[in-house]
Amino acid sequence: MTPSSCRMALDIRFPPSIEGRRIVGEIEAEAKRICEKKIDFKIEVEDFTPPYTAPVKSKLVEAFKQAVRRVKGTDAKLVRKTGSGDMNIFGTEEKVPSITFGAGDPKLSHTPHEKVSIAEYLDSIKVLKEALIILSQ
Repeated sequence: MTPSSCRMALDIRFPPSIEGRRIVGEIEAEAKRICEKKIDFKIEVEDFTPPYTAPVKSKLVEAFKQAVRRVKGTDAKLVRKTGSGDMNIFGTEEKVPSITFGAGDPKLSHTPHEKVSIAEYLDSIKVLKEALIILSQ
């Protein structure tokens, strides 16, 4: 038996160079083409979080780079992450300079192998404190 209805949920991540509404339009156009008026469908956007890329050359990034150097004695590693969070809203819609900073191996984020040692955690607090001092000067 063929079911009379179905639902599909999509979580689409896209770079700032692509307009999110364009993606929805392209999905709708392709669905219309495939369904050829034989199947009814409805697209509902439950949530829309705009992509955000922090500028590498900013006071915020520079403060954290200096803080990492002072606290850990090494250069900070800048990593491009493709997830989303509050930074997407604050950075894109509210225009608040935003970055993500934290302890642990970013390659293991949100996996069963993610872990942070107590030493890394305590160092991250020191880095955050130092960055705030630098930014306040």
